Amino acid sequence: MTANINRAGLDEEKRAFRYVRKLKGFYIHLGAFVVVMVLLATINLVNNPYDLWVLWVLFGWGIGLTTHWLSLTERLVVMEADWEKKQVEKRLGRKI
Repeated sequence: MTANINRAGLDEEKRAFRYVRKLKGFYIHLGAFVVVMVLLATINLVNNPYDLWVLWVLFGWGIGLTTHWLSLTERLVVMEADWEKKQVEKRLGRKI
């Protein structure tokens, strides 16, 4: 009985650490996005303010950043933390 409780606690800790690592990765991604977009927007506006090519970069990278955020908040079912485990259990017909 105690082993099951300890294992459950360890599994919960692993999930928590995994989430925090993903959150850290998202913040790094967001920081890089902001810095690079400011740099590219400055270059675009200084060199050719009538052709806003930077909007294409903003749109493309913004899609990637949004997808990263959705996976972090588990709004994308396929990216859900326990999705793989649930699929294996469904395939086996039992809990693992």
